[in-house]
Amino acid sequence: MPAEPSPPRLAITYCTQCNWLLRAAWMASEVLQTFGTEIGEVALVPGTGGVFRIELRGELIWERRRDGGFPDAVTLKRLVRDRIDPDLTSVTPIVCDPLTMQNEFVIKLTMSLGLPSSGCDSRLHRPACNSALLFSCRR
Repeated sequence: MPAEPSPPRLAITYCTQCNWLLRAAWMASEVLQTFGTEIGEVALVPGTGGVFRIELRGELIWERRRDGGFPDAVTLKRLVRDRIDPDLTSVTPIVCDPLTMQNEFVIKLTMSLGLPSSGCDSRLHRPACNSALLFSCRR
C-alpha cells in the first residue's frame, strides 16, 4: 500500500526591513482558515531587500517584483487551490472579492446602528446608505 503524500508546505518569505511581517502573517492565516488540514504547514521566512514571495511545495507561486505587488486574499487562495486540488469547490471565500466583503460589513454596520438605508444595488453590490459609513478597511 503506497503512503499518502504529506500535506503541502506553504512558505511566505517577507522583507523584515520593509516591515511586511503583518502582511505575511495575515496571508498565512487566510490560507490556514480556508484550507485547514489541506495545508500541512505555513512558514513565515524572514528576508531582506524588498523580498516578498510565496512558495507551495517549493514552487514559486507569487513573487512581488515579478507579479507586480502583493496578491489579495482571493488571488492567493485561488493559486493555492489550483495547485492543491483544482476540483475543490467548497472554498467559499474565493468567490467573494474584498469590495463585496467590505460592503457587506458596511450594510451590517448600518443596520446594527439603526441608520436609514435604501438597501443594496444588486447589480453593483454597493450599499446605498449614508456615505459617511463608507470607509476603507484595506491595508
